[in-house]
Amino acid sequence: MNRSAQALTVLLVCASVLHAQGTQRADSLSNRGEVARERGDTNGYRVNMELAAAAMPERHPNRPFVQYNAARGNAMMGRAPEAAEWLGRMLYENIEGLMLWYSSQDPAFDRIRSSADYRDVIERSESLTLRVTPIAGSLFLLEGAGGNSVVSTGADGSLLVDAGYEPGGRAIARALAGMGARPPRWIILTHAHEDHVGGVPAVGPAATVLAHPEAIRQMQEPQEFITGVTAPAKPFAATIDPVLSTRTILNNGDSVEIIPLPAHSGGDLVVWFHRARVLDTGDNFLPGANPFLELGGIRDIEGYLRQVGDLIARLDPATRVVPGHGPVTSLAAFRAIYQKTRDGVAFVRERKGAGIPLETIKQEALARGLPGPWVERAYRRIN
Repeated sequence: MNRSAQALTVLLVCASVLHAQGTQRADSLSNRGEVARERGDTNGYRVNMELAAAAMPERHPNRPFVQYNAARGNAMMGRAPEAAEWLGRMLYENIEGLMLWYSSQDPAFDRIRSSADYRDVIERSESLTLRVTPIAGSLFLLEGAGGNSVVSTGADGSLLVDAGYEPGGRAIARALAGMGARPPRWIILTHAHEDHVGGVPAVGPAATVLAHPEAIRQMQEPQEFITGVTAPAKPFAATIDPVLSTRTILNNGDSVEIIPLPAHSGGDLVVWFHRARVLDTGDNFLPGANPFLELGGIRDIEGYLRQVGDLIARLDPATRVVPGHGPVTSLAAFRAIYQKTRDGVAFVRERKGAGIPLETIKQEALARGLPGPWVERAYRRIN
């Protein structure tokens, strides 16, 4: 390796470590804030969440979550301008700005709900214009509705993957109309979380909706966002077509393969557009996260990683990957993060098998760019 390559490697390692350290600090402050809230220290909750939001690396998928909590802490204290400012930052940064929809269900915002500052930011969220970007062929990426949405348009009608939050669904409907596209004939939901399903009634009231059976079950019950805040059950869930095994739809000249791959939520699908060479992973892959996924819904880590490896082996090297949040990436980048995850799991397994305490493993893993919470989740799932 020449000196330039060595220097680049050092810079990349340092950047990875700094990213992990920032994430770890933000997680620590966020946890401290939750402890303060639980013991009734609202100001401590607010201050720690504001510090966590400042520490979380830019574009990190969890950044809107701590920003929401910073807004929530201010709202609980009746600080309407400050709460609205944090909600406004969420909209401006456009990582998952419409997460602020939860404030409509959140009693913490009752004190400021009638304020001009709060009403202004909610009105701005309702008139949000999505960013529409061509991906390949008849496929377009819609950003800003919540999670990423992908739409295929053409003679067969529109096919939509994920529908965003409730106001995001209205924004998607406006975007499709602006493109001259018809309302969706098909809507595929990668999983049950509100930022991917809340917009279904607004964007596709006549669509055939497809989801994993576990996602359907989850949507039929209120889903907790944070303590005391839930998204309501979805009446439309009863009419969703379940996808328990691989299913293929022919649409707009493409073969669209819908593949059950539970990991993030326990009820996940990925969607492969063969001709366009595009894979939509939902939240099973978040390029801003480190490493590959949060392990939230995985029961068998090795089995899951084998499934993903087999899928990658089937894909054309030119395939583009659309994550649940964040920019479209190449298959090579997707494969590299997948391999980092395999290596991370192997590292945690080896150290656990050697009898090394969890806290020591977490410290050792930090030098590899593996954040403590991820290491802890992997540790508890490895036999």
